[in-house]
Amino acid sequence: MVAVSMVFSACNCGGGGGVAAGVHDTFPRDGNTTVSTDTDVVIEFSGPMQQQGVEVTFTPPVIAFGHYWVGNTLTLVRGFTNGLQPSTPYAVTVSGSPEVGAPVNHTFSFTTRAEPADQSSPTFTSSPAEGATDVAPMTPVVLTFSEPMKPDSVTVWPSRGSLGKRTWNATFDRLEIAPPAGGFLPGSVNELNISGSDRWFNGFASRTLTFSVPEPVPALAVLGMSPTPGSTVVPQYGRISLSFSRDMEPDSTVAAITLTPSNGCSAGQSEWIHPRMYRCRPMNTLAIGTEYTLTVGTGAKDVAGEALSAPYVATFTAAAVTETTAPTIVSTVPAEGAVGVPEDAPLVINFSESMDRGTTEQEFRFLSNGSEGRLSWNPESTQLTFTPRTAYNPGLTVQWTADFSEDYSGNYIYEYTTAREYQVMGEGTGMELSVREVGSVTLGSLGGGSAELADLMVGDDARNQALQSFLSFGLQELASEGWTAVGVRQAFLLLPRVGCDGDVGLLGSTLLVEGVDRGEAFDAAELSSAAVGEAVSVSNVCAGPDWLYIDVTAKVAADLAARAANGGLSHFRLRFPQGSNGDGQADRLVITSQLQLFTEPQLQVIYDYIPAG
Repeated sequence: MVAVSMVFSACNCGGGGGVAAGVHDTFPRDGNTTVSTDTDVVIEFSGPMQQQGVEVTFTPPVIAFGHYWVGNTLTLVRGFTNGLQPSTPYAVTVSGSPEVGAPVNHTFSFTTRAEPADQSSPTFTSSPAEGATDVAPMTPVVLTFSEPMKPDSVTVWPSRGSLGKRTWNATFDRLEIAPPAGGFLPGSVNELNISGSDRWFNGFASRTLTFSVPEPVPALAVLGMSPTPGSTVVPQYGRISLSFSRDMEPDSTVAAITLTPSNGCSAGQSEWIHPRMYRCRPMNTLAIGTEYTLTVGTGAKDVAGEALSAPYVATFTAAAVTETTAPTIVSTVPAEGAVGVPEDAPLVINFSESMDRGTTEQEFRFLSNGSEGRLSWNPESTQLTFTPRTAYNPGLTVQWTADFSEDYSGNYIYEYTTAREYQVMGEGTGMELSVREVGSVTLGSLGGGSAELADLMVGDDARNQALQSFLSFGLQELASEGWTAVGVRQAFLLLPRVGCDGDVGLLGSTLLVEGVDRGEAFDAAELSSAAVGEAVSVSNVCAGPDWLYIDVTAKVAADLAARAANGGLSHFRLRFPQGSNGDGQADRLVITSQLQLFTEPQLQVIYDYIPAG
């Protein structure tokens, strides 16, 4: 999470009277019958009060309210203990003395909605199901919960690699997670660690969801061999390496291999490199200028007993060659020393000449942070590709070598003192940054001013004043020391809703979440300045669970890319399309700000990182 670094509400102040002498406005407004039991109570006075003498009395009595004064506004916050009961009418009497003028005595009332306390832990079902063994690579993971969840508490992390985009439904009881960009790797076993809690902070024990993606079963075939079929410069003492598409049954396969004229594989010097690679050492020295035919007959079977459907036949010619040049690795993808490599990227190795497949597959190995996978060749045996079955761990350095791999003549690669390496792109979530600015903010010529309140107001109030709210987040600490965030995979703005007054549908209904060019400080110009980038529209902001979960990926990605110009800050403006409908009644959305415990607005970011510098 990235915690909010600055939040405040602004009013575009106009005319209109207060709701009572000495009191400009209250939240909830008088008569509200749909108030949440965990609401805050906000009282705005018409002028400065003698704060120590202000009394607020609830009938029936309420305990466990803390309070904040900001200017002329008193906010009673629920704190950790819930003081209100469901389906209960409350009368709130406010009394006290202003610094100038007659004493204030005002009563307003509201009724809480039915909200039975929930002390049970949520449960969930998954698709794919636990233990599924036939999952397609592009299958999304869907978690269906027994009740609405607190979205910022739900974590789903793979034991290796990363996942794709996360999407909640409107009621926060269904989470769909896209597969990685290239899909789950064929042949992989995937473990996802899942934890979270509902909106009452009831959690469930961390669970692991395991499923596997089968590797496609290719047709049984000989994929190729070294030396390259048709070659006319095969050394007299050369070896023959055969690549198969499946794990082979050794005895039937060796028995099906013939080399003519009058030769064969030496039982004592031939070997299986692994179940899909056999290296044949001819029993007799190859005759110079002679064309040889190698045949793998239909008697060759895989470990399941399936036989080749047709013989594999290839020819080559032996020659009197004395070749002593050692092969080299001319290039790789990813390049040597590359950083920011995708977690499931294949490794492609290009050699300076045709290689002996047997020794090369025998000598290729990871020295650190490697992965299981499969090897494949081009027909000329000059390019070897390793395709992982399991994604690399994000952010780690992968080291590998193909030292001592040989060409046909037995010359070998020598890089004994050098380990080749590349670094996998890291994936992380932002840490919770501390609030860096607290205090009153005056917006220039605005008549009523504005401040960092314990609650943010969006809409209008009883004086027909338009209310907007602003949030500012710091992106500088997305990655820890020594690392740099380089891209945003997904970003969500989480706004904890305290409640709603009146009907925000009268203001256009849709909440607009806009970027704003703050500059050095927020000022009156931000109330009417053009939005930066495309605004995000959010519907039904007063319905459903008490969290607004808003996808702001495009904006945060742009802000991160422009951090040199914007100081690493991401700014948001919240407003409705219409400032005020002029009915003298409050129509507004109320959101908890950073002064609250446990429920401040947050920016949840999943990002890529690489080493700094």
